[in-house]
Amino acid sequence: MDIPVLFCDIKIISGGSVMAVSIVLGKANSGKTVCCFRAMEEAAAKGKKVLLIVPDQGTYEAERRYAESLQGRGFMGTRISGFSRLARQVTQGGSGDTVVLNDFDKRLVLRRLADAWAPSFTVLQQAMGQPGFAATASAFITECRSFGIDAETLKNAGKALETGVLKQKISDISLLYEKYDEYLQTRFGSTRDLLTALAEDACRDEFLQGAYIWIDGFQWFTPQQMQVIQALARCAEETVITLTMNPDALDGQQRETALHRRAYEAYESLCRLFPAVHVRAVGDSAYSTLRAFRDDFFSTVPKFQDASVEGIRAVQCNTRHEEVRYVAGQICHLLRQGRRLKDITVITRTSDPYNRICKQVFAEYGLPCFTDYRRPMTTHPYVEAVTAVREILFSHLNNDALFRLLKTDLLPFSRREVDDLENYSLAAGIRPLRWLKDEDFTYMPERLRNRCGDLSYINDIRRRIFHIMEPLFPFRGEKKSLYEWAGILWQWTYDTQMQSLLASWQEEAEAEGRQEEAREHEQVSKKVTALLTRMVELCGNDEISGKEFCDLLEEGLAESEFTLIPPTLDRITVTSIDRGYTMRSPIVFVCGVNDGVFPVHYGEDGLLNDKERNFLKNCGLPLGPDSRFKTFQERFFFYLALTRADEYLHITWSLADEGGEALMPSPWVGLLVNRGYVKAESDTGTITVKNRADYLVNARAALHFLPSALRSAKDGKRIDDIWWALYDWALLNGYDDSVHTIGAGLFYNSRAQDLSKGLIESLFLKNKTLRGSVTLLEAYRKCPFAFFAKYGLKLKERQEYDFAAPDLGTLVHAVLRCIGERLLEEGRPWRELKDDEILSLCTVETERAAAEAANNILMSDAYFRQIKNRVVATLVRTVRQLRDFSEGSEFSVRALEQPFGTKGAWKGLSFNLPDGVKVELVGQIDRVDTLELDGRTFILIVDYKSGKKSITLPEVYSGLELQLFLYMAVARRNLGSKAVPAGAVYCRVRNDVQRCSAEPTAAEKERAYIKAGQLSGFYLNDSDVVRALDDCTMEGRTASPYSGLKINNDGTLKKAANVSDEAEWYRLLRLVEAAACRSASELTSGCIDIYPARWGSSNEHKACDYCPYAALCRFDVTAEDGNSWNYLGNLSIDDLFPDTVIVKDGGQDGVD
Repeated sequence: MDIPVLFCDIKIISGGSVMAVSIVLGKANSGKTVCCFRAMEEAAAKGKKVLLIVPDQGTYEAERRYAESLQGRGFMGTRISGFSRLARQVTQGGSGDTVVLNDFDKRLVLRRLADAWAPSFTVLQQAMGQPGFAATASAFITECRSFGIDAETLKNAGKALETGVLKQKISDISLLYEKYDEYLQTRFGSTRDLLTALAEDACRDEFLQGAYIWIDGFQWFTPQQMQVIQALARCAEETVITLTMNPDALDGQQRETALHRRAYEAYESLCRLFPAVHVRAVGDSAYSTLRAFRDDFFSTVPKFQDASVEGIRAVQCNTRHEEVRYVAGQICHLLRQGRRLKDITVITRTSDPYNRICKQVFAEYGLPCFTDYRRPMTTHPYVEAVTAVREILFSHLNNDALFRLLKTDLLPFSRREVDDLENYSLAAGIRPLRWLKDEDFTYMPERLRNRCGDLSYINDIRRRIFHIMEPLFPFRGEKKSLYEWAGILWQWTYDTQMQSLLASWQEEAEAEGRQEEAREHEQVSKKVTALLTRMVELCGNDEISGKEFCDLLEEGLAESEFTLIPPTLDRITVTSIDRGYTMRSPIVFVCGVNDGVFPVHYGEDGLLNDKERNFLKNCGLPLGPDSRFKTFQERFFFYLALTRADEYLHITWSLADEGGEALMPSPWVGLLVNRGYVKAESDTGTITVKNRADYLVNARAALHFLPSALRSAKDGKRIDDIWWALYDWALLNGYDDSVHTIGAGLFYNSRAQDLSKGLIESLFLKNKTLRGSVTLLEAYRKCPFAFFAKYGLKLKERQEYDFAAPDLGTLVHAVLRCIGERLLEEGRPWRELKDDEILSLCTVETERAAAEAANNILMSDAYFRQIKNRVVATLVRTVRQLRDFSEGSEFSVRALEQPFGTKGAWKGLSFNLPDGVKVELVGQIDRVDTLELDGRTFILIVDYKSGKKSITLPEVYSGLELQLFLYMAVARRNLGSKAVPAGAVYCRVRNDVQRCSAEPTAAEKERAYIKAGQLSGFYLNDSDVVRALDDCTMEGRTASPYSGLKINNDGTLKKAANVSDEAEWYRLLRLVEAAACRSASELTSGCIDIYPARWGSSNEHKACDYCPYAALCRFDVTAEDGNSWNYLGNLSIDDLFPDTVIVKDGGQDGVD
């Protein structure tokens, strides 16, 4: 059935000009555009000048569809344009006083004006310093121009307001608007923008005189566009305007929530503008189920259906990737049925993230597609290089930015050189300011010598970087004109051959058929050049700092986007509804119909909030729609999306996003299902014999499902021969890497095989002897695999120049050792230290020890110097506490940093394993205190810890905490047969902030710090020895703040203490030696299981906490045949020694 050509043939007199204007109303997909095309063809055949105006983003699609409608005949004398392109064409031959500024130009001018007039602003003064302010202000001024609001009108509206934030805000905006117009008038001699110029110059354009004009694809018009339409109607022979609206229900569109509310507003405005306008309606050319669905579902109250609509499917998928895979599979089936790629369109609400997923999945299925998403240029190496320069120069040569620049491959450095320099910079602590000095580096970390060699190699790279960056150093100096800054940067990119390298990348991409990549290289080069050019043309004489120049350039680049056109006509189109609402296709997939995605949930943005916009509207100053109105308009977008299809419509949604977060279906999905229009299907992505044809659409795509099929075969189940055929095909057609990856994944398990005897001997033994520290055995017990990674493979994290926990431990040990040794040399006990002497000693010894730290890190900058001062404060508090403890103790220091198991040291522990391996334990005891009493030597082992450290009996028995007791065993063996354990404790070297319920006094503060630093460990259950150890335990007192011990009035120790009698101590020492033997035996047997320990009263402690090897072992308790925890239990001391009580204490391991 032919569709009639509808246009107005009634001529009216308005303003002295004869105008023929008609409005064509029709529902979506009723044939309005086809009407336009046929009328245009008839007019062109008669030699008439023909113009079709469509939304700017729809010009390419309109040209393509019009060309197709002519069935290969082509067209001349017919123009298809958007308002912006038409304005440029008209103004090119006009008076020349039109101001043509793109978005960057406007932001640049507004940014400069905001800086210049900053003192005059009030509430917006702080916002003007924010990076996005210029863009927001530009959008608002553009909005004002679109609605016919000039600076004077805005200012007068502000004056009429009562005092308040809105009045000040309008005052600030109107001032900026006014200065913007003044700048345009001064710089260009006019304030006319493109659409204003089009409205004023249209009648002087030769082509528009007597032309036949069709305006199609718009949902509404701004007042400025209305002025353009009026001007075009004056000079045109005929003007036809189409609007998407149900002509039979105009009265119902007046409501704010009406489906066609915006189109109705445009209709009313056109009727007011052209009182004698002729209104015609386009009816559907023929009945179709999709058109009936459109009328029924989008009526004011959706009708109920007895049966699902033919031609519509609604499918739920688990994830967005599976959703797009479903779409790809359906497209492949359609192609087999004879459909063309160009017949298919994929529509989403917004481009992200479906643009990226569609390109990835469609490529896997061999489906060419074009996405009209305008990807930002910020990820291109050239833009990355330019933005990195800003950070380098104005963050004192920030290291991260410098290496981002070097990794763009635009400078003459190999990737190996960049990696080596980055590793060196991190390990040696090269501070940003060092790069600004033409001085060679002098420090080489030991770990980098094998890879980087000597410093000459590193310094050669440094010198090359310095000479490349040196021309940019003026950016850090005084102010210059924008013209000078642009010249310096342009010359630098030329001298470093960035531009020529970018051109060679473009040529290489073109030669290899990567046309999209080649166009990207070309566009980014032109864009940077254009930005610099416009900066010079608009504000070239402005004196600004180098930082301001770089900020302006970076802001321009951040808003730059790639604009690509389809490389071929026969391809799938992927678009968002706000860009592709003019498109029509036989088959449409509407993806992402999830709540919050489609429809979008709007919030307030811009300079004015919704309340302020509505207030101005009531004052006669209408602006763009608020968030409430935009929310109502989401239903209209859904209407457009569901009416783009001529034959088949697929609606899809997912249950989870890429991060695994749950998604809900859109409320419209529920309405479609509940009213009977569709039956919701579920695509699980699981292949069965019945549905495999839906998934196995081609061999390449089927590889995605091969792992799940082969997993069934691995489990002993019979699988269809098609999977083995696919497996063979992949091996023979270049997909062997994929097949091997699939196989490796199927048979992968996160279990480590035992090491052979030969490997054990080569890695850990020497002459059948395992020689190591107690820490080695503790590490093995915590996790055998982590032990293997550290001590066997010797894996280490990348060295960084920092002062971490191990460095702190080393430093405090060194300082405490030096202080103790000095006292021993002088023959003085700790109790004789004075407060001022303690401060002096700690400061001097810390300075000395800090000077020996890596590259003198604690003196490298203010941050590390502050750390050093905190270390001094911590040491002062610790030494004072040790001094105070010593004042009430009869024990004296016997040894400091006492080594054992090495030549000239104490004799170490050794034992033989059943397999013939000898174990020798070596190490160093931080401090040994002794007391001679009744002919016996009582021993106190003290181990300094800079972390939160405690000890419980289950940790000892399980082999996690052997250190204190093995140190005690060593001391007993070296101090004679009369040596008796008195205690083994950890001394915390920390200065944590203490929390109090109220403001404490000085004495309360001191008590809180003493309690926090209390010794933690085990003691001998002997009140005489305990009294000699700590006189604060005397009868009648509270528990000692130093040891936590308390002697009852009857002379016995309080039961709530970690105390054991002498016999129990000896049994405990034997128990610890047995635990050490057990760990050593498992180690030498080759067991390196991924079997991390968990322990504590609630198993709260895990060996995996802070483990650097997690990415290597991939510990997973949920996987099939996966890993498991080594629960070490929570034995009480009653399980081992019934009469002994232990205080259970938790905490985080500190630094040994």
